[in-house]
Amino acid sequence: MQSRELETPSTVQQLTTGDKDLVNWFFLRLQTSYLSKFQAQFADDKALFLAKKEWAKQILLYTREELHVAIEKAKEERKAGNKDFDWPDIPRILGLLESKISPNGHNSAAYLSFDDARHPRNLKRLPDGRINPEYVEPVLGIESDSHKEKHLRAGNTALKEMMKDLK
Repeated sequence: MQSRELETPSTVQQLTTGDKDLVNWFFLRLQTSYLSKFQAQFADDKALFLAKKEWAKQILLYTREELHVAIEKAKEERKAGNKDFDWPDIPRILGLLESKISPNGHNSAAYLSFDDARHPRNLKRLPDGRINPEYVEPVLGIESDSHKEKHLRAGNTALKEMMKDLK
């Protein structure tokens, strides 16, 4: 029987040093939080390397502070007896960040998703349901892949709406 090597897609984008540092930091936090279960799940360096490669794109959607909050929430869930967090389940841990609440509970409007900040009641639409491009404010018209820029735009939009409500 011939042994097969695990293969990874050749189209994976190259990560910057900062990106690699963030991914490595996240996995180090998982290792220190889960200890032997982490070692069992990622039994060798190759398995760990492939997991980092697989999950890097999703991990890089968040800041170090947000990832810290996710790991701390996972530890709280484990302490509370939630069996879903007994193992280092990366998508489940990252899923803890999908709530619309800021890490410290303040200024939660800035943590709305870009789509939530553009709630239909806040936008004028064309008869076919599309957003009227003439209505969209310049800050919303700028498309970007940057996670931080999307949060900034969403926060600015939410804050403008809150200010309207105060008037």
